[in-house]
Amino acid sequence: MGFLIPKLGIDPKARSNYTAKQKLETYPLLCLLYIRISYVIILPMLVYSSAVWMCTARAMTGLTMGAYIVSVSLYIAEISTKEMRGLLGSMLQLFITLGVLAVYLLGTVLKWKWLAVIAIVITVCNILTLVVSPTA
Repeated sequence: MGFLIPKLGIDPKARSNYTAKQKLETYPLLCLLYIRISYVIILPMLVYSSAVWMCTARAMTGLTMGAYIVSVSLYIAEISTKEMRGLLGSMLQLFITLGVLAVYLLGTVLKWKWLAVIAIVITVCNILTLVVSPTA
């Protein structure tokens, strides 16, 4: 993920009021924001697309969620204390598993397009909470 940061508008070599350490501390949070915004762009492709675009959107969703999990782990490691780091890392995996279970259960009563709409709403709420989240 680190190679994307200069392409996303942050130049670690740029002279500004921020030190290099302060810039590095904001990287995980910015990665999370950019990944979630791209996820909001990808999900409508699942809802309103043909079979070819749907396969492309599914592949992009998998890559996006993989990058998100890596960024969340990095963010947790940077903002938590040593004592809480293991617990929070374990909670991440637990809630991923519970989320997959919830989608399977909802999939028995909802059409898959509605599941994608629900995912868009959850992602937008996540973006709004990331904006006010603390940096490392």
